Parts: sequence; structure tokens; C-alpha cells
Amino acid sequence: MACTALLAVAACSGSSSESRTAQIWSNGNLGCWGDVSDDCETGGKRGRIVPFFASLNVGNAAVVDDVTGGLPSLQVTAPNGSGEFGFCIGSGSTNMCEPRDLREFLKGHLEFDVRLESPAVTGISITLFPSLTASIPVSSLSQSTFTHESIALTPDLFGSNGPQSAVNVFKVMVTTSTTSSPILTFNDIKWTSD
Repeated sequence: MACTALLAVAACSGSSSESRTAQIWSNGNLGCWGDVSDDCETGGKRGRIVPFFASLNVGNAAVVDDVTGGLPSLQVTAPNGSGEFGFCIGSGSTNMCEPRDLREFLKGHLEFDVRLESPAVTGISITLFPSLTASIPVSSLSQSTFTHESIALTPDLFGSNGPQSAVNVFKVMVTTSTTSSPILTFNDIKWTSD
């Protein structure tokens, strides 16, 4: 799957201690997965988070995330109706996505802030691994403030061995009518380990 670089690359966050954060996207910047074998901290491509836009339009917007105070935020429109977008870990030589062993995040969380921009949205699902999809109830989201979402990555969701070959680290499917107006806004997308 080809990926188009759209946003700037941010510095990696996290450390080699027990608890780790892998920033996917925050305040207009793509993250860096930052594994030991990766070189994205020093300007290389291996481990860099890359976006893929399948059928939704995504871009920076001057919207303040009132959970973190950060901006710009990532705004989504659906000119062709329902669709998806997401982020994956870059392979190094190109902006292609590569599978990764993500078991270090077993028992951790996928966290992000989200604000509903349009009542046209009727469904939101987040696919973490081929076998794991979590639904975000639209009724739990606000059109005036961001909501912090945290999806627990528990062993019962994908087995005791965890995600050994995940390609996407954040993939969103939105059910909506066709609209050129913003439908959702995201910020501070990250994985955290416990």
C-alpha cells in the first residue's frame, strides 16, 4: 500500500523503561515508532509513522484540542460519503507500511482525543489488528469539546500472544453521508504500554 507523506515528522516519545508511549500523531506532527532498530529519530524513514488516506480527506486544522491544549488538530471530511483513513509504521526505504510485532503494548491502551463535527456521522470504528475492531459510540461524542478515548488492549481481545504482525497502528472507518464539511477532528493519537 503506497502512503503519501502529508505532515511533518515529530520527535519520538517514550523510553526504554517499562512504560512506553508511541506517539502516532499530535499537534500537526506525525510520530516515530522509535524501536531500537529504527532510525526515524535521526531523520531516517524506518519506524516513521506514515499516513494512508483510503477514501476520506484528512488535513491539519486550526482547532485547539481542549483536552491537551494542542493545535493544529487533524480534521476529517467525507466528500464521497463513508470511508477510512489511518496510519502505519514505515518500512524504511519508502513510505510503504510494514508489519510490526506490537506485543510490548499488550495490556496497554490506544488513546486519542476526538470531537464530532457533524451529526451526519452515524458510526465510528477503530481497527487495530485484522481481528480487533472497537466501536466508538457517536452518542458519547461532543460537537463542542474533545472527548478523550482510551481503548484497552487486553489479551482477551486478540489472544494471549498479542498483535504479532500488525500493519496499521490507527485505522478509522466512518459511516456518514456525503459532505465536504468536517465530520471529525482528532489529536494526540498514541499507544501506551502499562
